Amino acid sequence: MFFIGVFGVNNRSKVKKEVDFKCTGCMNTRGEVIENYSSFEIFFIPVYKFKRKYFLRCKKCESLYWLKDENIDEILKSERVSYDDIKEVIYQREVCPKCGREIREKYEYCPNCGHKL
Repeated sequence: MFFIGVFGVNNRSKVKKEVDFKCTGCMNTRGEVIENYSSFEIFFIPVYKFKRKYFLRCKKCESLYWLKDENIDEILKSERVSYDDIKEVIYQREVCPKCGREIREKYEYCPNCGHKL
């Protein structure tokens, strides 16, 4: 946050909508579309939003995907995200689909429950 007197610029984040998406890390089917933006503020009241970026976060393993800006309106209307809507994978956690434990190395079976990955 940067303020000069009564004016300032602040970075904000807001969950826009919960959507259908098959996570590549844990195979969960739900995620959240998150809008990150900068805002120009007067007396801490947002007046203008700029530098908008949209992300998808898995509800289970918190993997993070950067979404293409041109597809946002369609995503919010249909409430589903396809792999074509993703610009880049930012963070992906490998999680066992059966027990939900994080897997830090490449295993063929989960070290916690023995489920085949």
